[in-house]
Amino acid sequence: MCAMIVAFVAPSLAMHTRREALFVIGLVVMVSASLVRRHCIRMLGADFRGDVTVRPEQPVVERGAYRYLRHPSYLAAMLLYVGFGLCFTNWGTLALLMLGVPPLFVYRIHVEERALRNQLGAPYVSYADRTKRLIPRVW
Repeated sequence: MCAMIVAFVAPSLAMHTRREALFVIGLVVMVSASLVRRHCIRMLGADFRGDVTVRPEQPVVERGAYRYLRHPSYLAAMLLYVGFGLCFTNWGTLALLMLGVPPLFVYRIHVEERALRNQLGAPYVSYADRTKRLIPRVW
């Protein structure tokens, strides 16, 4: 909500160069990210939830995008925010989203990984040792 307000109260921060192209790029990023997120939801099935809960018998999902990253759904969600920021074609909106959203997801990742390690144990630890969280080969 704050990011939208910035676009309206700070028109001086509008992106003036290639504005239409940035808007289209933002739309493409949002559509692509939403498709990846949908894929992730399908891969997790009934184990995809809004809150951090882990069933003791829950399997470690290692198919689809989860084969490459532990949290591809969160990466896709963050990219949705980037696309949203680009669509507003406002530097302030984009900066607020790029600086404000990632720390929230990083916090959630830490909470979720603690729960997964505690409930699933060795299978999840082994999976975590083989895959990165959000950025292939980096983190």
